[in-house]
Amino acid sequence: MALCLAYRVFKGVNASTFQSTFEKILVECGGEVVWGRCDPGFEEFSTCLKENIQTVALQWEPHYADLYICSRVGSILNCPWIELRIQFEEFWEYNLFVGGTIIDSFCAFPEYYQLGNEDALRGNASLLADNWGVPTARIDKYLVPWVTEMSEYGVFTHTKAYDSDRQGYGDYLQMLDFLHAIGGADVLGIGGGLRVGADHGLRYPPIETLAE
Repeated sequence: MALCLAYRVFKGVNASTFQSTFEKILVECGGEVVWGRCDPGFEEFSTCLKENIQTVALQWEPHYADLYICSRVGSILNCPWIELRIQFEEFWEYNLFVGGTIIDSFCAFPEYYQLGNEDALRGNASLLADNWGVPTARIDKYLVPWVTEMSEYGVFTHTKAYDSDRQGYGDYLQMLDFLHAIGGADVLGIGGGLRVGADHGLRYPPIETLAE
C-alpha cells in the first residue's frame, strides 16, 4: 500500500504545555491517551517533544479525528502549526495554520488534484518565514512546483533545493528536508534514519462527540 502520512509540527510551545493540552482535549471529547506505551485496544502515535517545537505523528483516522484533535490543540495554544503530508508516495504538501485558521497552503504537485487553480497551492515563503521565525532564504526553494523541474522528456530532474538536502524535486521524501529546515523531527524514521520519537497510545473519541 502506498504511503500516506501526516506530521503535525507546533511552534513556540513547550513540551509539557503541548502534552497537557493534547491530553485535555482528547479526554474532554471522550478519548483516552497513555504516554510512553501503547496498551491493547489503543492506537499508536509518536511524538518528538523539544524545547519549543513539537512534532506529532497520528494514525490517519477516516473521520478526521486526528486533524480535529490537532486543530483544537492549535486553537487553544494559539500557536503557528503546520500539517505536512505525504500523498501516496507521489508528492508532499502542507497547510500552515495560526491557531485554528489556515493561512497558507503548498503542494509540490498541484496538478494531481486537477483544480484548475494551481496558484492557490503555491505556498507563500515570506508568510511562512514570518510566522515560523525562519529566514525566507532557508525555505523558499522548497516551494517550487515540481513541473518546473521536469526535463524536456517529462522526467523530474531531482535537483536539490539546497546542497545539504538528501532528496530533490520529484521525490516525496523531500518533505523531510523541509521538515528539518523548520525544526521538526522525522519521528517515524521514514527517511531511513534513526527514529527520534517516543511512542504512545490513544483511543479516539466517538465521532458524534466531534460533531458537537
